[in-house]
Amino acid sequence: MNTLRILPLLLASSMAASGFELINVNFHQFTPGPGDPEAEASLEGPAGGLGTTWNQYAANSSSGVVLDSAGEPTTVTVATNFAEGRGDGTGPSLTMLRATLTDFGRGLSRTVTLNGLEPGGSYDVWLVSHRHQAGTLERQKGTWSTANPTAFPGLASQVVDGTDGALNGSSFVSGVNFALFQSVEADSEGVITFSGKGAAVADGFDDNYRLHLNGLQIAPAAPVVPPEPLEFTDITVSEDRGEVALTWKSNPGEVYGLYWSTDLEEFHMHGMHHAIPAHASENRTSLGPIPNPVPDAERMFFLVGPPDPSAPELSQAFGSGDTVTLRFSEPIDPHSVGDLANFTVTLDGTPIPVTAATLSPGGNEIILTIDAVLAPGTTYAVGAENITTPAGRVIPDTFSGSFQTWDNDADGVQVFLLIGQSNMVGHGKVNEGGNPDFDPALPSGPDNPREIPAGLGSLRNLVINDEDFPDVDYRRLLVDPAEPETSDWIAREDVKIWWRSNFIGSPRVVRKGDLTNGFGQGSTWFGPEYGFGWAVGDHFADRPVLLLKLAWGGISLVEDLRPPSAVAERGGETGPYYLELLDIARETLGGLGGEFPEFEGMGYRIAGVGFHQGWNDRVSDSASAEYEANLVDFIDDIRAEFGNPDLPFSITTTAMDPPEGYTTVELAQLALADAEKYPRFQDNLRVTDARPFWRPQEESPSNFGFHWNHNGESQYLNGTAMGEKMIELLELP
Repeated sequence: MNTLRILPLLLASSMAASGFELINVNFHQFTPGPGDPEAEASLEGPAGGLGTTWNQYAANSSSGVVLDSAGEPTTVTVATNFAEGRGDGTGPSLTMLRATLTDFGRGLSRTVTLNGLEPGGSYDVWLVSHRHQAGTLERQKGTWSTANPTAFPGLASQVVDGTDGALNGSSFVSGVNFALFQSVEADSEGVITFSGKGAAVADGFDDNYRLHLNGLQIAPAAPVVPPEPLEFTDITVSEDRGEVALTWKSNPGEVYGLYWSTDLEEFHMHGMHHAIPAHASENRTSLGPIPNPVPDAERMFFLVGPPDPSAPELSQAFGSGDTVTLRFSEPIDPHSVGDLANFTVTLDGTPIPVTAATLSPGGNEIILTIDAVLAPGTTYAVGAENITTPAGRVIPDTFSGSFQTWDNDADGVQVFLLIGQSNMVGHGKVNEGGNPDFDPALPSGPDNPREIPAGLGSLRNLVINDEDFPDVDYRRLLVDPAEPETSDWIAREDVKIWWRSNFIGSPRVVRKGDLTNGFGQGSTWFGPEYGFGWAVGDHFADRPVLLLKLAWGGISLVEDLRPPSAVAERGGETGPYYLELLDIARETLGGLGGEFPEFEGMGYRIAGVGFHQGWNDRVSDSASAEYEANLVDFIDDIRAEFGNPDLPFSITTTAMDPPEGYTTVELAQLALADAEKYPRFQDNLRVTDARPFWRPQEESPSNFGFHWNHNGESQYLNGTAMGEKMIELLELP
């Protein structure tokens, strides 16, 4: 954890002519505590040696009285409103060791109150969150805050982040395991109150995070001697806005990171400047000219902040075609990329020449071009050395590892990727449907239920009323035709489905098995995979089929699934869910026999992509305007990733809750089928206008228009159409 903290941002001079604005920012520096948890627990006085007064590691204290450095009681007491250990947090407890602020994943809020302080007195307070008991690591993550006045309001809320087990259970890391509140003022009653809230599933975290309070230290506030204010004094912008140079007031001995923003809300570290040492003897530091990260931005803001504290790691290697990608945990110094001798790619011990190395737009991927085409389903060895960050940190050891290319076995398992957002996840009702007698003017309840068994729009209603659908024998496909009202749903053993139903950062729960319903948002829901799977399963009667569902609710193409080509052409960052879907595909297909024992020893082929997405882009004018270009780039990039320029795509439009006219996103999706505009898509892509699958509220289980009103018929027809168009592509010569 770095030792520099940002105070409130102060807007400074505006460069109106160039559209650039500078932000002046001050730092406050403090000394972190020691790294030994046992030593930390036996400290006399506060961490960091800023004075010796009161210390409370309450392993053996149940009185709540804070002890001084000699172990004698003081007038200061501590009260909490959370239970000790793994309690539910409803009872008070004064013993702080192992006290639990939150049960796993609940994100509950708790308070810690200091009483008996000097009214209006100013204090420094350390709140320590650290646990390692009986060999068990409990990852700490949460937020401490205070509403009491403080000389540093920018630090009135602080995050404890020991989410890496190596930082949390086995060692004490300053700034990761504690929050330090400096110069906090007690109220007129001599009270300071802190609030703690642990990371919760609702906030995107999994259920293995806790926030404990097992250490507390208090000291009269150390005198605050503000350092030289950090203040931008000059900026120079090149005529083409491609480069900038900056100068700011600084303090010798400090180290800074450079950040940029286009909206004053989200700041990004400049990829080449993670650790900038202040001028060794002067109170001015200059940097540049350096690349302007967004030359065409209407407004640009720069901020000098804390340096990047982490060392780089190579997190993944993969390849297809004649390229191999090395993905690192942070941006890489471009100079590391210039020497091709730093990289090796070998097959069975035989080197393959590396002919070029380039850095990705984000700076954290090195793309190697090799003098060969990678064979499908083959393991290659890769190595890298002398790789550094722009701050000069070097990967600790020479990296060597291996990766396996995508397989392309036409006689193996036929794999289909089903990509999209919530309506690909699946919100079609299986057994419960709309009540035709529901009175919307009255409250919904037992006497006026909105949904009933086999009601309107449910899949059960569809099979019961099979005679209304002469084109498809739904009873034969989905249930026992003799007992459609009560029959179990048929599961196809020759079609498997795999889905990890989680957002990034939440619990990785895998759902897999034979194709049937219940693979949607919950066990009583389903999505397009059901109709799609029946269609392609019949087509591949002699080969097994695997549906790999890569779908998450509420994700956009403009950001979450943003492909690398869109970043290169129109800016932004590669979407986290674009990277996630590729990572899941690599992980799952690389261990196919482990996921499905019946596939052990079999090859596979990625046979096609089903795509149903667009709502989150549709509700944004800017995202809608960019949608067509983003979708074309997405298709091209996915095909490049899998080494198949003609990988079949079957798209159904985002036609739920249709307005009178077609939305921009729908028109963009339909445009891809225009033979004159996109002749290269004519033999490898199909688009289905899904508007005919829309069913109004009065024929559906609900009035959730953005989820097709939870209509099972809509979801099944959507999936069936997607599958039938996929078959059409597969049957082309």
